[in-house]
Amino acid sequence: MLISGIEQGDGAERIAGMEESRCAAQQSRHLKPQMEEAEASVSILRRQLMERRLARRQAETILQGADIKAHLESLRRMQQASDERFLDRREQAVHKLDETPTEVKNHRPDMPES
Repeated sequence: MLISGIEQGDGAERIAGMEESRCAAQQSRHLKPQMEEAEASVSILRRQLMERRLARRQAETILQGADIKAHLESLRRMQQASDERFLDRREQAVHKLDETPTEVKNHRPDMPES
């Protein structure tokens, strides 16, 4: 309105334009502390969000480590069970060999019998 009032030379328009400018400046002064307070609140909330995100990622890392540890322990137990089965079978085979007659133990198929 100020520009149109100046261009047209109308006094009432000029006064209205100046009043609008004055009100805008006053509103700006009034809103500035509220905007600064809002920016400070946003900054605090952003920092809290980042702290929570960091804590969540740390917890995820700990949980992943625990999962990996549990998986490795499971693999170790499976290997141990497999080793024990192998040793049991080997021991059973040795006992069976001990129970066979001596002439069967000493028999060598590649050698002709005398």
